[in-house]
Amino acid sequence: MPAATSGSSLQPTKNGSTDGETRVLSCASFTSRNGAVPGAPHLPQAFPTTTAQNEQRKTRRLTLPVLAIGGAESSGAMVADTMKLVADDVQGVVLNSAHWVAEQAPEELLAALTEFLAPYRAGVLA
Repeated sequence: MPAATSGSSLQPTKNGSTDGETRVLSCASFTSRNGAVPGAPHLPQAFPTTTAQNEQRKTRRLTLPVLAIGGAESSGAMVADTMKLVADDVQGVVLNSAHWVAEQAPEELLAALTEFLAPYRAGVLA
């Protein structure tokens, strides 16, 4: 029986769906082959690669406006402080949330995004 997707090990089961474990293993195999950072269990192993990539990235500063959003119960203002290391035009916003700002403070997030993007919507670039 052919694989469900090209290059993967996903095989349909009797009822036509794919086995969840096989799907996860196939995804991990795909990301490994394509240089992508694997999921959370392997995150510590990715730190050296991520650090090297960030060192390379910070040699060229961002000149576009950056909206750095942090949650008050998580990273807070540290998000903006970190972005200021690599960007010239940073606007920091700290929302009433923890780590998952989109889920925990959706209205605040929408308001921050609306305000940040307003000049571009009006066609006026800062």
